Amino acid sequence: MTMTKTELLEAADDVTGGEDLKHMPLDEVERLITMAQYIFDICVNELEERGELAAPDGRIGVPYVCDYMVPTVLNGLVPLTRVQ
Repeated sequence: MTMTKTELLEAADDVTGGEDLKHMPLDEVERLITMAQYIFDICVNELEERGELAAPDGRIGVPYVCDYMVPTVLNGLVPLTRVQ
C-alpha cells in the first residue's frame, strides 16, 4: 500500500508530537533518529526473513512506498556541508 505525502507527514507528526525539530534539543533529535533506525532495522530483518529484500539482480532493495522523499545528504538530494 502506497502512502501519500500527507499520510507520511501525519505519521511523522504523530512520532514527533508535531514539534519542529529545529526547536528540539539535540539529545531529543538523536533519540528520534535512534528510534527510527531501530524500527528500520527490525523491518529490514522482517523483510529479509520473508525473502522480500533481494532484487532479481542480487542487489538489496529496501521498499519506499511514498510519492514523497525528504532531500538529505544520505539520499544524495542535498550536498554534504561541513561546519567549519
